[in-house]
Amino acid sequence: MNNTYTYDGTWAGMLSVIFESFDRKEMPERIYEQSNTVSHLFEKRLTVATDNQRAKRVAKGLKNVSLKTYQRIYRVFLSEKKDKELVGIKLAQLVFKNKYSAESDYGNPFVLRAKQIEKEMSREIHRMHAFVRFQRGIDDIYYAFIEPDFNVMPLIGGHFEKRYADQKWLIFDLKRNYGIYYDLNKAEFVNINFVDELNEGKLPAKAMHTEEKDYQVLWKNYFDHVNIKERKNIRLHLQHVPKRYWYLMTEKEQY
Repeated sequence: MNNTYTYDGTWAGMLSVIFESFDRKEMPERIYEQSNTVSHLFEKRLTVATDNQRAKRVAKGLKNVSLKTYQRIYRVFLSEKKDKELVGIKLAQLVFKNKYSAESDYGNPFVLRAKQIEKEMSREIHRMHAFVRFQRGIDDIYYAFIEPDFNVMPLIGGHFEKRYADQKWLIFDLKRNYGIYYDLNKAEFVNINFVDELNEGKLPAKAMHTEEKDYQVLWKNYFDHVNIKERKNIRLHLQHVPKRYWYLMTEKEQY
């Protein structure tokens, strides 16, 4: 009979699943978020309740044995891949048995899979660092809207907090409907229901600072002047700046 675990889809829930698996001395064959559960014939299903104390114990244990693997499991979880839970629990099993196997044994299919996902995540994080475009609001808060392939928001806040420490800003994930707000003192996750008011990732005119449109014109003019049309290579350009990000980038409105 197949063992299936379901959980609430949170990181604490994922760590609780790892704890439950070790506590029962069994390895589930399937792990699903409760909202995405698919029934299979002859399966044995267990719903794992999120337990913050257990989650903390697992996190502490993973970090003590291998911080690198803990961070890798977290990135795999944020990737939202279909196999993220199974890869994560297999890595946890490996790291508690043998630290170095979990870190560098790329002959193991789960270690290799995790490394591949981690590479994809790193690429997406780099793109967010490069492609985020802020718009100054009438409230003197700088707004940026993104729609990344993966849930990278928890991994990019530190970069912008250091780079734009002297201004208030909000980076909002349009796909997942949450963001990070920095108030000059700290950055924290926020949920704001204002997506319907946006125009393709842009603030409505009434919400823009009076100087914002002028800055956007200046930025477009700068981009136009440094862009050598005779040397334009669209294929190469798309490799570095995928088209799916263009509608969120001010300078791309002229393309």
